[in-house]
Amino acid sequence: TTGLLLLTNDGNWSSKIMYPQHKLPKTYLVECSHEITSEYVQKFAEGIYFGFENLFTLPAQLKLLCATTAELTIHEGRYHQIKRMFGFFDNEVIFLHRLSVGSIVLDNGLGAGEYRHLAASEVASVS
Repeated sequence: TTGLLLLTNDGNWSSKIMYPQHKLPKTYLVECSHEITSEYVQKFAEGIYFGFENLFTLPAQLKLLCATTAELTIHEGRYHQIKRMFGFFDNEVIFLHRLSVGSIVLDNGLGAGEYRHLAASEVASVS
C-alpha cells in the first residue's frame, strides 16, 4: 500500500479521518490479480456483507480503468476493507494507492517518502 498518509498528534482530528461513522470519502487506485468486471461496480454500490462483523459496507463508487485496475471511493475505512471487498469476488488486491481523504489530495509533486504540511484550509476541511 502506498500513497497519501496523514500524520497528526490531534486525536479528535484523526478520529474524524479514521472512524467509519464519520463517513469521510477515501479514494484509492486498486490493482487486482484478476479482471474487475461491471458486476463489481454494482455490488460495491449496493454494499458488501461482512459476516464477521455482521454488517454491510456503505455504498462505494468503483470506476473501472482497465481490466485489472480501478479507482475506488469508500466512505468508511474498516479493517482491510478494500481487500475484503475484493475478496468477496476471490480477487486479490496486489497494489493499493491512496489518492485522497476527503478534500485532501495526494500532491503528485511529492516523491515516495517526501512530505509537506497541510494548509490550514485542508485541516479545516475535515470537520
